[in-house]
Amino acid sequence: MRRLLIGLFSAALLVPCSSTAQPWLHEVVEAARGQGADGLVAQILGRMHDTAGERAPDLRFVPLGESDTLSLADVRGEATIVMFWHTNCSGCRMQIPELTRVYDAYKDEGLDIIYISDEPAPDLQAYLQENRVGGMVERTERATLTSPYQFLATPSAYLLDGSGRIREAWVVPKDFEELDELTGQLFGER
Repeated sequence: MRRLLIGLFSAALLVPCSSTAQPWLHEVVEAARGQGADGLVAQILGRMHDTAGERAPDLRFVPLGESDTLSLADVRGEATIVMFWHTNCSGCRMQIPELTRVYDAYKDEGLDIIYISDEPAPDLQAYLQENRVGGMVERTERATLTSPYQFLATPSAYLLDGSGRIREAWVVPKDFEELDELTGQLFGER
């Protein structure tokens, strides 16, 4: 956890200098100045949690190995988990097997999981050759993301219901039991 926080804080120091950073991230970094890594994580989590109950903003991405752009609305199921990740992110590597287990348990009921990265396609394909990922792996450009979506703190994940509303958001990996409970509640509400 300490490495995660140090990495987040280090990345945050670079964000204001980046011409591709989303404008809302500048606000988050400014709000966290002087608060250290814990303050930055709290600001990001606060921004993510503020979205609970809201309609998820549209998101455009390119399915891995394809050239056509899709939107979140094109692939959304009865419930959808959207996770922003990187192949070298240890939290992401912990979260993906747990999400794959949940996907296996609920895919026949309509669960979709979309893993979105801004890494080059060859890096993603190499990861997929070595690791099982339940769901769809997609690419997007960092500069096209709108709040609350971001790559600063990964994994960052959102659980959407069938109407496209954000029901839960998190950056700290959840275990299978937590994910099963959250997803099961959505399917139990139908």
